[in-house]
Amino acid sequence: DRAEAADRAKANFLAVTSHELRNPLSNVLGFAGLLLDEVSGPLNETQRREVELLQDNARLLRRLAEDIADYLRLDGHRLRPQVEPVDLCAVGRRVAAGAAPRAMDAGLHLETRIPSGSIVAAADARRVEQVLHNLLDNAIKYTEAGRVDLRVARDGPQVITEVADTGPGIPAHQRDAIFEPFHRLPGRGRRADGVGLGLAISRGLARAMGGELTVSSAVGRGSRFTLRLPAWGDGSL
Repeated sequence: DRAEAADRAKANFLAVTSHELRNPLSNVLGFAGLLLDEVSGPLNETQRREVELLQDNARLLRRLAEDIADYLRLDGHRLRPQVEPVDLCAVGRRVAAGAAPRAMDAGLHLETRIPSGSIVAAADARRVEQVLHNLLDNAIKYTEAGRVDLRVARDGPQVITEVADTGPGIPAHQRDAIFEPFHRLPGRGRRADGVGLGLAISRGLARAMGGELTVSSAVGRGSRFTLRLPAWGDGSL
């Protein structure tokens, strides 16, 4: 029918757009890297800042193209995570270390509550890292002041990873909608870029790994996103 035809047309358009963006963006990033390495000669401070800005925006576009590709694979049930034992403590520490400079630039305190040992889940390490990156990135973007917390813990047969913030919170009527593709909360955060695919992809990845992604929130007090994944055996490597 017409609705199915429209969905197919949209999916085809997104697939072509994602594919056509990735190759030229890879070239832009490659040449930007060569310029920053001063292969063609030295750069002054202004030129270096301009090339770094070009590089940052090209990375943003590449991530958008990758998000579109992931969304289409999830929507078509073609994305199959490689489930294996994954130490979520190690993944959490790695993602937090990558997010720390962004939190510092935003004037936020990033706190981690991650055990010094290992807590092992049955998951795909790259996809878990992708989900946590999305959650921390959102928390930093939407929190104007205060803190962002990352916690990893064992909860019976599951491993939970929580990202909490002191941001504006999410109204009750929006808490299901934020996981829908292309849904964004308007006028929020210091840099609310993107097209609204991050949370839809993150929940899709969580479910594809046999887990779940949920949110609890209070307007004016902040939000807490909880990723639950099956523990691997007794939870140790």
